[in-house]
Amino acid sequence: MNKERNDLKYFFVIFIIGLTILMGCSLAWSIYQEHQSANEYAKVEASANFNKDLLFRRWAIMHGGVYVPITETTPPNPYLEFLPDRDIATSTGKKLTLVDHAYMTRQIHTIAESQYGVKGHITSLKMYGKQEH
Repeated sequence: MNKERNDLKYFFVIFIIGLTILMGCSLAWSIYQEHQSANEYAKVEASANFNKDLLFRRWAIMHGGVYVPITETTPPNPYLEFLPDRDIATSTGKKLTLVDHAYMTRQIHTIAESQYGVKGHITSLKMYGKQEH
């Protein structure tokens, strides 16, 4: 009878250990799946934001830029000084400056970061200087 009792205790301990291992594996798998799901969601969101940025840039490029009022936050772009029509005035005298796609994108990213904490940056893939093959 004592041997049967020891066998029952041994079986119970083995059962509890096995159940604990099974639950640990299940937890680890659930955490892994949640991590994968979060990564996939982040990739989809990043792709959507990137595509939106490209659409804004393409729209501005299609129109040759956009004229906006000259303000403290949008002064004339020194990189467009060579354009004779960079700064214009309306018939009522309101001064406007040309904003190109790159400047517009930088300003949009600044606003997005300050309002929503979303950071964005588009970098040219053009290589300047000597290119390596």
